[in-house]
Amino acid sequence: MKKVKILIYSLLSVFAVVGSSCNDDYLDTNPTESVSEGDAVKTAENLSAVINGMHRNMYSRQNDNQGRGGQGGIMIMLDGLGEDLVFTSTATNWYISLIRWDDQRSETANYTSFPYQFYYSMIKNANLVINKGNQASGSKDVINTAIGEAYAYRAFSNYMLVQFYGKRFDKGTDNSQLGIVLRTEFEDRAPKARATVADTYALINEDLEKALTLLEKQGNKHKSHFNTKTIHGLMARVALTQGNWDLAAKHAPLARAGYSLLDTETYKKGFNSINLSEFIWASEIKADQGSKFTLFGAYMARNAGTSNMKGNPKAMSKLLFEKFPASDVRTQVVDATGAHKDLGLGSEYKRFPYTSQKFLRVGDVMDIVYMRASEMYLIEAEALYHLGNVEGSKDALLTLVKARDSKYTRSTKTGDQYLEEVLDNRRMELWGEGFRFLDLKRLNRALDRNGSNHNRTVIKNFYEADADDSRWQFFIPRDEILANPLIVQNPII
Repeated sequence: MKKVKILIYSLLSVFAVVGSSCNDDYLDTNPTESVSEGDAVKTAENLSAVINGMHRNMYSRQNDNQGRGGQGGIMIMLDGLGEDLVFTSTATNWYISLIRWDDQRSETANYTSFPYQFYYSMIKNANLVINKGNQASGSKDVINTAIGEAYAYRAFSNYMLVQFYGKRFDKGTDNSQLGIVLRTEFEDRAPKARATVADTYALINEDLEKALTLLEKQGNKHKSHFNTKTIHGLMARVALTQGNWDLAAKHAPLARAGYSLLDTETYKKGFNSINLSEFIWASEIKADQGSKFTLFGAYMARNAGTSNMKGNPKAMSKLLFEKFPASDVRTQVVDATGAHKDLGLGSEYKRFPYTSQKFLRVGDVMDIVYMRASEMYLIEAEALYHLGNVEGSKDALLTLVKARDSKYTRSTKTGDQYLEEVLDNRRMELWGEGFRFLDLKRLNRALDRNGSNHNRTVIKNFYEADADDSRWQFFIPRDEILANPLIVQNPII
C-alpha cells in the first residue's frame, strides 16, 4: 500500500508544486511517522489529525525557509507590496526583493513560488478529507466537522491563489480572464489548464456554502478552527472582492456577532493573544512550536529579539498616520520618534520614525490573527455605502471608530469623500495584517509611495505602479510551467 505523510501537530513543512510531477510531500509530518493514505481517512480521529495539521501549517516554516512562515509570511508579503507598511532598512534582507516588486515577475523567485506551493499543498490536504472523509468510521459529527473545515481551507486557498496569480475580479463583466488551476480531486495529478476567474470564484463560493452547512453543529471551538462565524467572515471577504454588496452586508454582521471590539487600553497592549475579544480566527503559538525566527512576530513585533526587528523595525506610512488624530488609539501605538520608551528597548534596536508597536511579543511568543470583528464592521460600512444605505454605513463606521477614538463623531462627509473615509479607516485598522496589496488590486487603484517615509535605498526608488501594471499578477512558478504543459503564463508586459 502506498504510504503518504499525514499533517499532524508535529508537522514540519516541505511542499511540492502541484502538477504532473508533484509528489506526496505536501502531507509532511514528523519524519519518523508515516501512515497509509487509507489510514489517514480510516477514523474520525485521523481525519481530525489531518485538519489539525493544516491549522499548524498556517504558521509553520515552508520548505525549510525562514522567510516563508505560512499565512503569517504571506500577510507580510501582501502589506509589504503596498504603501502603508514601511521597511525601515534592509537589515537581514528578508522580503526586500519582494517589496521592490522584483519577485512577482520572476518565475524562479522565492516569493513567487511561496504562495503557490503553500496554498496548493493546503488544497491537496483538503481534497483528501473532502474526497475520502465519508469512508471514515466513528462520530458522524466529527467527520462532518473535518470535511467542513476542509471545504473552508480549499475555499480560502483558492481565494488567495486567484488574487495572487489571476487578474482581479471585475464586477459587471463575464470575468473570463484566466484565474488558476482548480484541483478538486485528491488523486488529480494530470496537466490541467487554468480556469477562468468566474469559475474560480464559483467554486470558492460553492465550497463556503458546503462548509457553512457542515459546520452548523460545531459551535465555537478553538479560534484556530473554522466555525460558522469564520465562514461568514470568509463569505463577507469574498463578496467584497466580487463587489457583491448584498452578500457582504449580510455576512459581515453574522461573522462578528458575539465578538466585542477591544477597548483602548487593551488595544495598546499589543495584538499578541488569541483570547483577545475581537479575534475571530487566529493561530495560538506555543513557546515550543515553530521557529521564533520564522513566525509572523519575528518580523512584525516591535520588541522581538530577532535581528530583523532590531535592524528593520516596521513603520507606518507617515501619510496614513497623519490622516488620524492623536486621540485615536491606532496612532498611539505608532511612535513618530521611534523611541518606544515604554518598551525599554536596548541600543541594539534601531530607531526610525513612525515605527509601530501594534504587534508585541510576550517572550518569544505572539499569536497570529487572521480575522477580527473590526474588519467585519469595515466590510459592512463599505458594502452598505455601495447599496445606497449611507446612514447604515455610517452606523457601522461609527461603532468601530468610536471604539478607537472616544472623540470621534458621526461622519458628515458625503459621496466619494465619505467612501474614502471608510477606506482610510480600513487602511489604518488593518495595517500589518495583510490586506493592502489585495485592496489596491480589487479597487483597481495605483500604488503610490511618494511623499512618505519609505527609504529609497530599501525600495530601490520603486514608488509607483499603475493600476494596469502587469505586476499585480504574480508569475506562475517555473516548476509548475515545466510540469504542466497546459498552463499559460501571465504576460510579461
